[in-house]
Amino acid sequence: MTSNVTRVDLCEAVYREASLSRSKSSAMVELVLKEIIASLEKGETVKLASFGSFIVRTKISVLAATRKPALRRRFRRVA
Repeated sequence: MTSNVTRVDLCEAVYREASLSRSKSSAMVELVLKEIIASLEKGETVKLASFGSFIVRTKISVLAATRKPALRRRFRRVA
């Protein structure tokens, strides 16, 4: 089982490693996350060296065929 890393975990790591105050560590983590979110909202790819990439994938809507025509539903499928 994998564990999740929270904002608090990130703030604590910055606090320990960068010798910043807790409030400045928290502000720095929030700033970085806001920049990542803003870039993703614009549809840009975010690449973090030695970590990985965040890519926004577009989804298209498809009509699912069922045995009963009245139960047809729209589902999003990754393009």
